[in-house]
Amino acid sequence: MNSVLSFVARNLAVAIGLLVLVHLLVVLLYREWVKAEVRRRSFVPIRIRWLPLESSRFSYSFSVVYEDWDGKVCHARARTPWNRQEVTWTGQWPTE
Repeated sequence: MNSVLSFVARNLAVAIGLLVLVHLLVVLLYREWVKAEVRRRSFVPIRIRWLPLESSRFSYSFSVVYEDWDGKVCHARARTPWNRQEVTWTGQWPTE
């Protein structure tokens, strides 16, 4: 019976570990989407950090620090929905 419990516990730990790994890979993908959006607007991304406490079940939030056309360092917040490649900006974000 002890070997059965260890087998189940090991499989459960592996399944949870795989779920965490997939979630982190999804966050990295969304971070790259935000970085591509910053570059598409001809800015230089300096730092993009995931904000897990501001993220919800259906979207991910990021804190973005970028350099604009004049060389000024700006801060903004980005939110990406889980089902499409779209970035919504809040905070200090200049228009094109």
